[in-house]
Amino acid sequence: MIDEIKQCLHQTSDSLLANGSMSPRTWTSSIKTAFTDLAYSKSLWICCNRTESDLSTTEWLWDIVIYESDCPKGSTRGKLQLILESEYNSNPDRILEDIQKLFVGRASLRCYVFFSGGLDHRNQLFKYIGDLISSNPNVEASDEYLIAGWSSDQQGFEFRLLKKESE
Repeated sequence: MIDEIKQCLHQTSDSLLANGSMSPRTWTSSIKTAFTDLAYSKSLWICCNRTESDLSTTEWLWDIVIYESDCPKGSTRGKLQLILESEYNSNPDRILEDIQKLFVGRASLRCYVFFSGGLDHRNQLFKYIGDLISSNPNVEASDEYLIAGWSSDQQGFEFRLLKKESE
């Protein structure tokens, strides 16, 4: 699923650039719409705020939850395939608030998407997030975090698959 998530975010960045708008609202809406389409293409369920693809979706605990279920929509959740948090504001306090939610979630994959003003800033945020992952007691050694950082300098995402560093 990692390659599909990367492709989904690359398509989102292409769409944002073609649209010429990079406001927090367009950023969030584009990401949620793309992931709604991805979930439905794989016959999975999704929870996130209403999107252009599905006005009936609602958020549940994280910005985006993609899950398997044999139950009707809105019923008990099944196996979580993906939990995702996305933050347009690159303030470290806001990042900390969001990424801590991923630390306590149990899903096949946890993904964090962030916006940064430039390449140096993006690299600083990757390091900051890696340090948070390594130092948090709720993170297990086997947990994987796909981190996607947008750089306005490069007009696109860079991805890092992070795990807790050995102590």
